Amino acid sequence: MGGDYVIPDFIQSELVGPYGYDVLNKLGKIEAYYDTYQNGADFTVDSSADYTPAKLRSHQIKQLIRRETQFMFGKFPDFLVSCPDEAKVDGNKPNEAAMQTYINAVMKSNRMPVKLVQGAHDCCIGGRVALKVSVSEEKLSIMFVPADGFVYETAMDDVDTLERIVFFYTMVDDEDRSR
Repeated sequence: MGGDYVIPDFIQSELVGPYGYDVLNKLGKIEAYYDTYQNGADFTVDSSADYTPAKLRSHQIKQLIRRETQFMFGKFPDFLVSCPDEAKVDGNKPNEAAMQTYINAVMKSNRMPVKLVQGAHDCCIGGRVALKVSVSEEKLSIMFVPADGFVYETAMDDVDTLERIVFFYTMVDDEDRSR
């Protein structure tokens, strides 16, 4: 039996996982970004010097990201509904007003000003976030999912077209993000 044995694709995908090395490496980099954010950056120093350098971890990135996200979304943007083709009744557009009231109620019940700042915060650390909207008969919920909480695929011929997104869920809350 000379020659190389080629592992079938279905076995290879089972060994590597459904997302492959590239996606797993990207998720590993995102986890490293969160670690740097939480624990500070570690700097290498010249060990041949005749002194012992102080081991000081820099946490300046936390302040920078906090200030940046507060600057971007400190004032929550207005979401205005406009129905240009709707006929006015008594000087108002009833459907437009009802939709605007509903949008305002949804934003308030979902605490969107706080979530928007936190979503921008996660985007500055991980490089991306997903806006996830869940609709049921009882409520409409909106949340931002950080970069380590999902993977996505785009169309081969159009990177602006989302083909698939997979969200990760954990069964146990754990402070250790590496698990």
